[in-house]
Amino acid sequence: MTDAAVRASAAKTRPTQQVVEVSAGVARSADAVVVTCDSGAIVGEAVAALLRDPAVDRVIIVDHRSRGAHREVVAAIEREQSDRVEVVWQDRNPGFAAGVNEGLRRVRRPFAAIVNPDCVVDRGAVESLVDAMNAAPRAGIAGGTVLDRNGREQAGSRRELPRRRDAFLRRLGLRGPRWDFNHAGRPMPAGPVEVPAVSGALMLVRSSAISAVGPLDERFVLHFEDLEWCARMRRSGFAVLFVPEASGRHLKGTSAARRPLFACYHKHRSLLLFDRLQAGSRWQQRSHALFAIAVWSGFLIAAPIELIASRVRRR
Repeated sequence: MTDAAVRASAAKTRPTQQVVEVSAGVARSADAVVVTCDSGAIVGEAVAALLRDPAVDRVIIVDHRSRGAHREVVAAIEREQSDRVEVVWQDRNPGFAAGVNEGLRRVRRPFAAIVNPDCVVDRGAVESLVDAMNAAPRAGIAGGTVLDRNGREQAGSRRELPRRRDAFLRRLGLRGPRWDFNHAGRPMPAGPVEVPAVSGALMLVRSSAISAVGPLDERFVLHFEDLEWCARMRRSGFAVLFVPEASGRHLKGTSAARRPLFACYHKHRSLLLFDRLQAGSRWQQRSHALFAIAVWSGFLIAAPIELIASRVRRR
């Protein structure tokens, strides 16, 4: 998207002050963290949706060296919503996990909502997540239903933790209920349920759980940091909830789409890091090197495909 197009789109989606009714148990009980990097005009729409949510007190934007019109979008939000929006300007891009952690250090409320810059939450989504967490004191993380632009549940919204077998079978194009770690498409539960992992595109985390378990692992630059956090929470005795009524539209990859090789590289690198951290048995630890050979071989196949696909999309 050109700078002119970003500015024009941002003008239509700029956040505005709105009066909302709040309930006593939820009112302003969460701060939201949004990490941006050349994320486009959609950031304005994402922030506006968060500010309309009764549970959200403030939005903390951590900007990783956005340029041109993309930076102007964030600067305009900061000027016009200075009472409820704090922008942390950084001169480099250390990765999504590091950006979220920078925002978490500024959270003052009992909960932190972590929302991607290209995810627009539906009305009351954060409020529903807070309600679910208040009803489940053991819960450390709650995730919502992440939808694509067509309103379908996005892969990864609720899921198992990935295993080596699953990665191999997906690379071969084989998927099925017995080995697919993705729960999207399965019958939707009637209410909040415990799951192994949820998506970091729309996630609520209890501040006290962060203090107990620690923040995101900053060795993950892109991808898998949310899964590792869910795994660590569960090992520490906290539950991970999926809250179906908390939904948001995720346009997916507005920043990463501009750097397909960067995103592809870190997706494979993060898979290996996740595998190494989760390896429990001695066999898993010793066989990690063989798994690494397979993963990097997959990268050599996937990288040119991603590069060609990105060029086709730009036409």
